[in-house]
Amino acid sequence: MACPYFVPREIVHDIAWPHPARLPLGAGWTGTCCAASHESTIGAVTPNIADSKIAEARISDPPAPGIAATLAVDSAIIRDCCNLGYATACPHLPVSRDWDAIRFTIVGSAPNQITLCYVCEFAHAPKALGTLTYDLATEVWRDGPATSTNEPPSTEAPANAAAPVTTTTGAGGDARVRRLAASYLHAYRVRQSAGQSLGQSDSQSVEKSVEQSGAHA
Repeated sequence: MACPYFVPREIVHDIAWPHPARLPLGAGWTGTCCAASHESTIGAVTPNIADSKIAEARISDPPAPGIAATLAVDSAIIRDCCNLGYATACPHLPVSRDWDAIRFTIVGSAPNQITLCYVCEFAHAPKALGTLTYDLATEVWRDGPATSTNEPPSTEAPANAAAPVTTTTGAGGDARVRRLAASYLHAYRVRQSAGQSLGQSDSQSVEKSVEQSGAHA
């Protein structure tokens, strides 16, 4: 789960980040914060998002930063809050917000496309979910069905926020979801590419060893 207001920039290659592949975005990321630009437009959906650079996620390029104004964040906050979500210790987290974190997982992979499932959470409860499919040929996202929870708002405000619990729909078109989805997909494809290279290297080593063994027989 990553903070919805996190704007990832680059994958971190630092041994001080333990088990980076297990992090919510599939790697540790540096980046900035766009909370200030969303504070007055909670739940806003970016129009024509499929045509914007946010929708791009080429393996050779880091995800596009999006259109929101951002601010620099301390590296410790990036590691402990931005990359993990539920950033109640972060001084930039809006008091009134629709989500606390967004999580992703791969639910389908084919030669021509990869499908992600996303869940937007607030107060440890899912508020919106759906799927996004990335077309590897055209390099664009396609929305799957988006749904929202139909539970009535809680009568008691969560301890970590002053805003009432509300539901959202069509979250797949939200710039924050697309931006983090692009980061998650980028890290996934980098790992896949590295795994294939490692597998080819291991295979070549085995073949060479077999050849050498035959030569000494």
